[in-house]
Amino acid sequence: MCAPDTLRALETLVDRVLNTHQWRHDETSTLNIESIEPSYHSTAAEDLKNPPVVLSDISSQTKPGFTKMMQAAGKGDVQSLAKEIESGADINGKDETGWTALMMAAETGQSDAVSVLLKHGAQPRSADKNGDTALIGAAANASFHEKPQVQVAVVQQLISAGSKVNETNQQGETALMWAAKSGNPELVVALLAAGADRNRRDRAGHDPAYHVQEWLSMRPDDTRRSRYQQVLVLLQPAKR
Repeated sequence: MCAPDTLRALETLVDRVLNTHQWRHDETSTLNIESIEPSYHSTAAEDLKNPPVVLSDISSQTKPGFTKMMQAAGKGDVQSLAKEIESGADINGKDETGWTALMMAAETGQSDAVSVLLKHGAQPRSADKNGDTALIGAAANASFHEKPQVQVAVVQQLISAGSKVNETNQQGETALMWAAKSGNPELVVALLAAGADRNRRDRAGHDPAYHVQEWLSMRPDDTRRSRYQQVLVLLQPAKR
């Protein structure tokens, strides 16, 4: 039986006042590219590169600092997003993790919402507490393996708007590294075309190809192996 909207609103208010969000997610844990997919999907880490947690925050809107604008952006609700913008809401406002509305739209593949936000001044290079940007968040979402062009479209929008393709987070990780880890050859092609450096190494000293090789070595029977093998070929040094 569905509860009335007033009861749902009361439940959300109680959750926000008590900050129940702190018990559902781990604000101290940080993902890095050494995490072996899909194991990192099961962690409670409050990390932009952790799609289930991002979706949970978008759905519940109980996270401190998480605004209606962020929720609308993450859901791709362009009408509600426009209303928030018209009301004067801070388009570049951040929640307690440093997430912005643009990060929510980009990470969840909401191309129309990304377009609206960029048009009204959203800053594509804004970073959260881990140094992750909307570009890294968009590239890291492995959930788009069935519709890779959605991920490509969002990444291209961000780059056109000023995102730096080789910008790194605090772990020295780039969007290309996470695109490779997510097994999206279409996205890897787009990033390389935009100038992504296939030779850049993270703080652990590993390049994008290393992480793909690790993934392949641990998943001999995975149905997505062919896509990762395509990525590995793309990451080989360019022929002169």
